[in-house]
Amino acid sequence: MACLEMRKGSKWWYGRWRSRNQLYVRNLAIEIEGKRSNSVSQNGDRRFEASRAKAQAKLNELVEQSKSRRAEELVQTLHVIRTGTRVSTIPIDQMYDRWSKIPRRRGHLSEAYRKMSETFFARFQKYLAEHYPDVQEMGQVTHAMAVAFMAAEEESRGLAGRTRNATLSLLKGSFQHLRREGGFIDNPFDGIVTKDEETIHRKPFSAEEIRAIVDAAQQDDICRNLIITGLCTAMRRGDVCQLKWADVNLAKRMLSVKTAKTGERVWIPIFPLLYDELAKLPHNGEYCFPEATHLYKEKPDAINRRLNTVFRAAGFIELDKDGKVRSKGPNIVTPEALAKARASIEQVDPKKFTRTVRENLLRVFDLYASGLTIKEIIPKLGMSKGSVSTYLSRIEQIAGFPIVRTAKVPVPQPAGVRGYLHEKREGSTRRVNIHGFHALRSTFVTLALTAGVPVELVKAVTGHTLTETVIAHYFHPNQEQMRTALQAAMPRLLMNGAPTRDEQIRQILDAMTTKTLKKDREKVFALLEGHQAV
Repeated sequence: MACLEMRKGSKWWYGRWRSRNQLYVRNLAIEIEGKRSNSVSQNGDRRFEASRAKAQAKLNELVEQSKSRRAEELVQTLHVIRTGTRVSTIPIDQMYDRWSKIPRRRGHLSEAYRKMSETFFARFQKYLAEHYPDVQEMGQVTHAMAVAFMAAEEESRGLAGRTRNATLSLLKGSFQHLRREGGFIDNPFDGIVTKDEETIHRKPFSAEEIRAIVDAAQQDDICRNLIITGLCTAMRRGDVCQLKWADVNLAKRMLSVKTAKTGERVWIPIFPLLYDELAKLPHNGEYCFPEATHLYKEKPDAINRRLNTVFRAAGFIELDKDGKVRSKGPNIVTPEALAKARASIEQVDPKKFTRTVRENLLRVFDLYASGLTIKEIIPKLGMSKGSVSTYLSRIEQIAGFPIVRTAKVPVPQPAGVRGYLHEKREGSTRRVNIHGFHALRSTFVTLALTAGVPVELVKAVTGHTLTETVIAHYFHPNQEQMRTALQAAMPRLLMNGAPTRDEQIRQILDAMTTKTLKKDREKVFALLEGHQAV
């Protein structure tokens, strides 16, 4: 039975408890405050009771530590009886190293998973160092510490359910597998439940969106290579950036790639669009896309920014944390916005600017809106760089929104907004990219499965081992895709006598004449793109 004590002439609280027939008495280093009562059993004023509560909490912690030490000593005693030596402990700062050497069925861990895991362990180590500096070994970690760490992760980082569960699974598993080596029995992460995961899936692109993305990438060789490869192979961004010529067989039109995430080797046919892109590249190095490889290894964020510039140009806008269109970063202005800006210049108050200034505003705007850069406008108008920049700044003030392009390369302007690049997770401060590079992978899977490609073949290309993973995370056909695919595959009876898509195309081609060629051509393309012929 543990109890608190007050000693005459001492300002400190003391604790007394018994463990395995041994009596422990400790100065708790908690000062007795307020008006002191005559005995521990009597109540005191508010300050006295507050200090008593602190002392009781400290006493409870010491009792728990003594129990843990008792369990540890039991393990040590049993180990000495069996082997003649004591169990060695595992320092907190060696957790990752010991965990990475645990034997595994696959025999290895991917580099990406290693980096992610090392980050999780580093955050756990840093948290213990800041909040529990006396804890130096795995066996000293208590359940309360584990609970406090998970709570701190959620509060400070706004973890989504999936990331939180991954952190919990990793640390819980490491304590489970290292308990014998570390000489402890209890797993401090036992009893911490996982949370429901709100999965936000990448959305596949439509045929029209794919064309817009490829067109927007034409002026950026790096992005064009990456986007076409991702679209034609369903490979992840890192695998595309580090694609090697040794994995490319242009003669047989096949890729054989070992994926970084899973370590699985996949075989992927080279479609004509990708073949044309690869065939025109020089084969004088190890990597197919050496510039992308360098950026991915040295500045991976630069790859993301560059790709996002293309997706913005294709009509996918980015919102900031307040739900407003992000103004920082590459600024892509739609034709509608340009028209609105020009109208604002034409309607500006004549008293605000002279006639010459108004004319120059329009001349600068028209040239800049046509796609020319500031450097190209200077000789055409005979102005200095400072003058052109000043006029553009005035135009932005008049329009009320950004006009200046900040992308490094000129890109086609989108016809309108097609969607959002990111979507916010519920209960999380982080956003997930739903219309970025990884959506190309979802697009490949959706198009393949909708067209009737067996799921086993799709798994062979993507490197997945579970059919459930492919269906749940990557197969997201829209209603028109589903209707077209089902109509083409279902028996004629279910179609109520209506011709299938292929039958409609044959009928159009059979009846085609030189006079109807243009109209019939439009009908065929409409059917191929999933729309009913008219």
